[in-house]
Amino acid sequence: MDNENLKKSMCNLLLEKDKYKELYEEALEVCQNINNKLYSIGAPLNDNCLKFNKQQLVFLHSIAQEIKNIIC
Repeated sequence: MDNENLKKSMCNLLLEKDKYKELYEEALEVCQNINNKLYSIGAPLNDNCLKFNKQQLVFLHSIAQEIKNIIC
């Protein structure tokens, strides 16, 4: 591989890396927003104004835990 092709390949790899970094950061932000909405059900006092039952709250908590594992 000549020097010019090597430079082009390296530039393409850097551009691709930056693209995936931006997508990752965007995905983390989306996960954080979802997590915040799960925990602020009935915000600001978390009073369960949507009348979720215990089974539903447990299910939402498991989703929040999965998201937390992704974020951290």
